Amino acid sequence: MIHRRFPVLSLATLCFVLASCSEEKIRIYRVTVVDSGETPAASTPAAAPGAIHWQVPEHWKEEAPGQFQKARYRLRPACEVSISALPGDAGGATANVNRWREQVGLAAVENPEGERIDLKALATHATLHELRGASKGVLAAILRHGDQTWFFKLNAPVAELASCKGEFVAFLTGIHGEPATRPPAPEPPPAPEKPRISLDVPDGWEKSAGSSMRVASFRIPGSGGVDGDVSVIPLTGDGGSTLDNVNRWREQLKLPALKADEGSGSWTTVETPSGPVTIIHLISEEPIHEGNRPGAISAAILRTRDVAWFFKLTGEAGLVRQNQEKFENFVRSAILP
Repeated sequence: MIHRRFPVLSLATLCFVLASCSEEKIRIYRVTVVDSGETPAASTPAAAPGAIHWQVPEHWKEEAPGQFQKARYRLRPACEVSISALPGDAGGATANVNRWREQVGLAAVENPEGERIDLKALATHATLHELRGASKGVLAAILRHGDQTWFFKLNAPVAELASCKGEFVAFLTGIHGEPATRPPAPEPPPAPEKPRISLDVPDGWEKSAGSSMRVASFRIPGSGGVDGDVSVIPLTGDGGSTLDNVNRWREQLKLPALKADEGSGSWTTVETPSGPVTIIHLISEEPIHEGNRPGAISAAILRTRDVAWFFKLTGEAGLVRQNQEKFENFVRSAILP
């Protein structure tokens, strides 16, 4: 039986895009580190202490910023630029990078590593993360400045990342303004009691390290260097609609998205001691693993009032099929206190 606690997650998902240019006209934007909820204004007089400035090439098309965003631009039809800021550490680098990794179809990691970008004018540095999925790519820089965390993120087709990176780094090194002294960190509040789950682990499944998002993680030995991976991840709230989650998993297998009227027939619901569970089995239509082998995903969603539990088995299609019954029994064994 597994009886574990999972960490409370706070995620922030924020976007930024850049692309190459040569000798463009420049617009200068400046905002203070105190988040007033207003969009940046161009070329204001003297900067307030702790202000940040950036230069915007003329060919970027300005668009209305979204929630939490300071600015947003359309650089190319498939590329969007955004600059955002949140108070404090905004949930931490690991949570944000893993959220971006999920967006491009990559698995979560325990300690994401980035490239240090020195910002001499601010007497600090940003950390750049380059994420390449099958079709989508991200270049994202995280900057801690004063009592805020800034996100400069480029979303683009993966084929365009290389052509964007040089200009993106040049943009980052040009950020300037007033150096800010980070205030002392407040005393952390007492950690709340965290939800727990108990599970019966099938024979042949080996415990693995997984990531900080998982409360349980297992490896299923496979052939040809392709092992099965099992994860149990709790998310606060309802975790999104079943159709949205199914389409996210279908994208990972290079399957077309389902429409709203096609969804309900693609999954089943079973009763368990902890409540109704939605179970989904998917298989790719083309090879995605070594040896010209298709892939597959078996997944399940168990929703409680406060938490959505996600169970997922991924791997080579033959291995996933062999473990489908074990996976369903594993999910049915879940007991919540």
